[in-house]
Amino acid sequence: MGNCESVSKLSSKSTKVHRNSGVEKSRRSAAAFLGSAIVKGTFRSNIVLDTRCRYITDKYEIIKTLGEGKMGKVASARNIKTTYDKRKDAPPGIQVALKSAVMNKNGKHHVLMLRAEIDALKALDHPHCIKPYEVYVTCDRNLHLAFQFCTGGNLYSRFPKNIEGTRICFSEKDAAFIVYQLLSALAHMHANHLMHRDIKFENIMLDSPNSQVIKLVDFGASAFFKEGKHVCHHIGTVYTMAPEVLRGKYTEKADIWGVGVICYMMLSLTKPFYGSSRNVITQKILKGETKFYSPNWDSVSDSAKSFIRSLLTMDPDKRLSAVQAMKHPWIDEQYPTSEREASDEVVKGVHDSIVQYIEFNDMKKIGLNIIAHQMETDLIWELKKVFEAHCKNKDGTMKFPDFTVMIRKVTPDYDIDTIRQLFCKVTFDSKSKNLYFTEFLAAALGYQKDIVTMDRLWRAFDRLDHEKKGFITRENMSEILGSDYNQDRIDGIFEEQDSGRISFVGFYDSFLQ
Repeated sequence: MGNCESVSKLSSKSTKVHRNSGVEKSRRSAAAFLGSAIVKGTFRSNIVLDTRCRYITDKYEIIKTLGEGKMGKVASARNIKTTYDKRKDAPPGIQVALKSAVMNKNGKHHVLMLRAEIDALKALDHPHCIKPYEVYVTCDRNLHLAFQFCTGGNLYSRFPKNIEGTRICFSEKDAAFIVYQLLSALAHMHANHLMHRDIKFENIMLDSPNSQVIKLVDFGASAFFKEGKHVCHHIGTVYTMAPEVLRGKYTEKADIWGVGVICYMMLSLTKPFYGSSRNVITQKILKGETKFYSPNWDSVSDSAKSFIRSLLTMDPDKRLSAVQAMKHPWIDEQYPTSEREASDEVVKGVHDSIVQYIEFNDMKKIGLNIIAHQMETDLIWELKKVFEAHCKNKDGTMKFPDFTVMIRKVTPDYDIDTIRQLFCKVTFDSKSKNLYFTEFLAAALGYQKDIVTMDRLWRAFDRLDHEKKGFITRENMSEILGSDYNQDRIDGIFEEQDSGRISFVGFYDSFLQ
């Protein structure tokens, strides 16, 4: 492979750099630590349970420690089943990843860092960003985040192998499919003024062993930014670090440089900037000369090389944005529009499901949103296609004009006022100009008839009855709906319940109406 450094040396060279002057101001506040105890929030943010418990082992059975460091640890865990679920055939609780920050003598910094990561995750709603489920502050003031557990390993572990078992390059088609998903996640993040700042193989997980559906994970280095303003904190992992980060003044375009490095390595098994020491690597990054040394490049298209150069452009102002990169000719060649769009049959099914959804009672809509939030992406891939194909801005949200185009594909004679009523009844925030993915998915789930199983209904009920009393109270409902519902509407949900509370039977019955 000539002078290029092999990807097999990735783990020994991926030293993380994190030089903050303390913790950024947003990570210092007491409000950030207390989270939803202070801020009422909206249904979209409150769908992630954020509360207190005595010990985390009251809620989760720890299965295996996946990693451990100064901040705390990440473990696989399984939520403890409710005592009132009496089904003999009830499966064990769902498996999650559990990230913990320990509050000890030097631990407040780490707890605030994890709280900032939680706040970042709550701001996102995208099929390729990892989903947070529950947050707990325990009596010892430790902070725990339970989130989606990906069983497919990280992207580095998924390099294909030849018959001898040796790693080989990704095909251009497979690389484009994965890179497109990554760019889509970043486009959504950047539209929400959030940069990841640590794009690397280890932070790109696969949904399952047989899937190429990715999730961007580990938002511990992420940061919110203001449009037109630079960030100055020196943070990231050396081998994917953009030159402007090394100089200490950068924007969200630094994430795009990281995507360029990832794509380069997927197609060649080599790094674009290599060296025997961190200093040598950083000097090469600062020079920014992208060359294609390895013989593996001989079989790679000029279009792919053009794509990589457009991401590894030294001047961030000339570097493509995530949305622009998604429209590059190489992406269109290897992952064409025809493969990204759902069939007319699926679009019609989604349309019919949405029309039916707006007639559902509020309890059923809330339950469907919780189910949608917890859905595995590879199970709703066709619905995701419909959503993304109608997001004109590619920022991960569907605007009203996009929604109109989708509806009129099936019913062209719908007048604009009727479509606007549909749009407003699907979104939980009546003032929102955006339809978010989870809201869309909840309304579209009716197309997949077998998706609302008894197990998923129990999990949705458990989310509402997080105190495990065996019933949902008005207080529970107020906590999750936040500012999106007034008391009269909450009273309307409970008006048919004589006891003023909703058991699982009552919750289940709402899905039969």
